[in-house]
Amino acid sequence: EHGHPSGLLLIKIDKCDQLVRRYGTAAVSLLQSRLATVVIKAARDQDLVCRLEHDLFAVLVPSVSPIAGSRVAETIRAAVREHAFRVEVD
Repeated sequence: EHGHPSGLLLIKIDKCDQLVRRYGTAAVSLLQSRLATVVIKAARDQDLVCRLEHDLFAVLVPSVSPIAGSRVAETIRAAVREHAFRVEVD
């Protein structure tokens, strides 16, 4: 709308269907919620985090240059990589 470049970051959970088969839907839903929380905390206030599919999230990064967008993406990637995700089963 304002003519500023924007970015779109897609985050996919690899082998999500295998996780569901192994740990169950409830455990994977909790894992997805934790991933969303990590991404939201790492994103900027003006970024929009959305869940597109059961294993796919998107982050709309408005009004950002390609270089700054790369930095935002790297910050989010590092936060996800450094988080200790645990799947707990009963």
